[in-house]
Amino acid sequence: MWLPFSLYWGDILNINELFNFVDSVKSNAFDDETKMVWLNELEAMIQMEVYLKAEPELYKNDDEELHLMPPYDSVYRYYLQAMIDFHNGEYDKYNATYEMFNEKYGDFEVWYTTHYPTVGSIGRGVTEGGN
Repeated sequence: MWLPFSLYWGDILNINELFNFVDSVKSNAFDDETKMVWLNELEAMIQMEVYLKAEPELYKNDDEELHLMPPYDSVYRYYLQAMIDFHNGEYDKYNATYEMFNEKYGDFEVWYTTHYPTVGSIGRGVTEGGN
């Protein structure tokens, strides 16, 4: 199976590479426009829940780089695969894939709040400076 260079070496993926990868591992009939809607739903969730932004900056073009860097960019892959399973009515597959997404999303949240504590995280076990 062909994988984009960035999946081998840890470079930042762009949206087109993400969509190509997802299509290569999970056959589907969804167009890139639909996947872009799902991707922006996830990006809004990340920016509002983790970065605490009031108004997220969403993707517009498929040549844009993803905001999450390796190893946390797997959040995008699992989310899109889960959405494909859900919208295909494959609920057992959806549950398994969404569980993987939740694990990777949680890993990213922990890493981010450890390295970039927010006002709300200080005093909840995360200290300024991440120690």
